[in-house]
Amino acid sequence: MTLPRETTLTVSDIPEIRGLLDEIWAATYGDAGSPVFTDDYLEWLYGGPMQDRHLLIGYRATGGRLVGFRAFLFRQCILGRPVPAYISTHLTVRHDLGLADRLAVLKGAGRPRCLERFPD
Repeated sequence: MTLPRETTLTVSDIPEIRGLLDEIWAATYGDAGSPVFTDDYLEWLYGGPMQDRHLLIGYRATGGRLVGFRAFLFRQCILGRPVPAYISTHLTVRHDLGLADRLAVLKGAGRPRCLERFPD
């Protein structure tokens, strides 16, 4: 079995990210309500002047299909003083993956990758 491989995504991958988020979130939260993601919204969220500091992590199955995603968004927070921080959001994993693959994606997505890339 080949586990999904981790890859860094960019704003150019937004259509694929949106497709995954829309499909999985609607299937998961449909009865309770789920957001309808648009390319414009995700470009606003993941783009902008801090886009080089955001960390968009994707997980691809054999063949390249995006099967998991997590975003770490860079923000300046105030904790008595300005502090650089990351807000983790938009974690999703395809339901049709086998258990080992889902767990591999969740294990990788749970790592604070932003700390490895930007230690400040």
